[in-house]
This record gives sequence, C-alpha cells and structure tokens, in this order.
Amino acid sequence: MRNLQVTITGVLFSTLVLIGIGCTPPKQDEGPGTIERAKTAFEAKDYETTIRLADEQLTGPANTRKSRIQSYYLKGRAIESRDKPNQSAVASDLAAARSMYERALNENPEEPERATIRSSLANVAYFQDDFIIAMSNWNSALEVLKNPATRSWIEYRLGLSQQRLGRFQQADLTFERVQRNYPGTEPAKRAKEHQGTKSFSVQVGAFNKPEVADELVTMLQKKGLKPTKRTDLQGKHAVVLTDYPTYDAAKKARLLVTGDYPEAVILP
Repeated sequence: MRNLQVTITGVLFSTLVLIGIGCTPPKQDEGPGTIERAKTAFEAKDYETTIRLADEQLTGPANTRKSRIQSYYLKGRAIESRDKPNQSAVASDLAAARSMYERALNENPEEPERATIRSSLANVAYFQDDFIIAMSNWNSALEVLKNPATRSWIEYRLGLSQQRLGRFQQADLTFERVQRNYPGTEPAKRAKEHQGTKSFSVQVGAFNKPEVADELVTMLQKKGLKPTKRTDLQGKHAVVLTDYPTYDAAKKARLLVTGDYPEAVILP
C-alpha cells in the first residue's frame, strides 16, 4: 500500500512550517543544540530524528517551559508529517500529534507561538472530523496570524468545516469572503468550486481509462449501490456515489467501499 502522508496533512501545513516556533535561538539554559538540531531535522523531513531529539530535550536536564513548548510542537509536527502505512496508522498519528499540540498549549505559550500551535491543532482536529474544535482553534488563530497565505487557507478550511456541519449558507458566505479577500489564490479557486454545495458524494476512484471506471460501476451495482460516472477536474473518469444530505451519511457510504477502495474520499 502506498504511503498515506497526504491523507493526514492536507495543504494547510505547507503554509505553517515552524512559524514563530523555535525561530529565536534558545537561551543557553534551554539546550540550544538539541532544539536547533530537531528543527533542522524537521525541515529536512527527517521526522524520526526530529521525534528522537524532541524526546531527548523533554527528558534532559535543560527542560524548561520554553523548551517544552518547542519540543512538543516539533514532535507533533513530525508525527503528523511522517508517512503512514495504512489508515490505522493515520488515525493513531493524528491522535498522537493532537496530544503533543495540546501539551504545548498547556504550557501557556505566548503569541504568535500560541496561534501557530492552535492552527496545527485545528488542522489535526479537522482530519479527525472534529469540526467544532477545528473551527474554535482556527478562529482564535486568525486573531493573531497576519500572513495572507496562512489566513487564506485557514478561512477556506473554516468554510469546509461549516459545510461538513451542514451549515451550508454560512459556508457559502465564508467561501465568498475567501474569493473576495484572496483573489487569484489556490484557496479562492477551491472556495469557488465548493460554493453552493448542499449535499455530499463519495468518490470511489478516478481512472484514466473509461472501461476501468465502467467495470467499477458494474461491481458497485452488484453490491446494491447506485454509482454514477463523471469527469473530474483532472479529466479522469471518476466513479461516484452521490446525493448524501449530511456528511455523516456520506461517511457511512464510504465505509461500505473502503475495504476494497481505501482511497475513497468524501466530496466536497
């Protein structure tokens, strides 16, 4: 099975790489070498080394509040970002990363570090389908974070969360604001695609060859499902289960096919 890193991280994390956290070299009594090496390892995508160094800092003699905030955050980011062999690992790492962010917040970091950690916690909560917690943390982070690229992704994710909670009118207003405030950006493009949605679908698969999609349609029909075939944004032939009025209903439909098609996704 291929790695599932994208499943957990999504697009927001590319805009939140170590904003504020660890940007100022730690004081001598905070173990400067370990924190800086952990940050370097993370930026090099050496996530296991990042985790090891964060643990080393947390259990070492130079264990202060500031170093704990940095270590918990870096460890959470590394756990979240590392490759996943299966969906069970995705769920496990989401929970572990969330725990690290919560521990960092419990150390009462100052702004803007606190807002950055809240953004990471919100993103994890979003992928755990905990949309209320995600929205709460993103809204708090928006009061502090000023970078337009970061804000555009956060506001777009807020719209998605509202949509998945069935707050379709509120979501449309959020998507409209993203398009107005961040024209020409990827979040604005995606917001336009999502605007106006009032139901959910499950994309079971997307294929270059139409005959492969036709075979899947036939197979799903034999299972008592009602798939349709459509062309997706990349021009592929997508097989989709449509018209679920709630996100929870779409999740139940996805569970019916994930055994054979683990990469089935809920749309939007």
